[in-house]
Amino acid sequence: MTSTTPRIWLISGANTGLGLELTLKALSEGEKVVAAVRNPANIPDSLKHSDVKVLAFDLGWDQERINTFAREAFSAWGRLDVVVNMAAYAYTGAVEESTYVYLPFSYVFIFFVLKKITDHG
Repeated sequence: MTSTTPRIWLISGANTGLGLELTLKALSEGEKVVAAVRNPANIPDSLKHSDVKVLAFDLGWDQERINTFAREAFSAWGRLDVVVNMAAYAYTGAVEESTYVYLPFSYVFIFFVLKKITDHG
C-alpha cells in the first residue's frame, strides 16, 4: 500500500549539482522540499515552485544559528521526513598534499552538519 501523503525533504545544496537534481526528482514524484541554500536570491527558476520552501543555510554557521535554521526548516511544512546533505566545501587537490588542518575541517562540514541539524529536532 502506498501513501498519498507527500514526504517532506530537507535538501541542503538544493540549488546546484546533485542537490538540484535530487530536489527536482523529489518534486516530480509529488514530494515537498525545504531547499537549503547559501543564497536564496540565487535559486534557479525550477525551484520557484509551490512545493518548495527556500531557506538560507551555510555549513559554517555555529550551532545556535543551525538550531534556528532547524526550527525554520521543521516549521516550513510541519515536519521533515527525509534529510539529505548535498552541500559541501570542495577541496581541489590530492589528499596526500593537503594538511591535517584542512581535512578535519572538511569532514566536520560535510559529514557532521546533518547531526547538528538532527540534534535540534
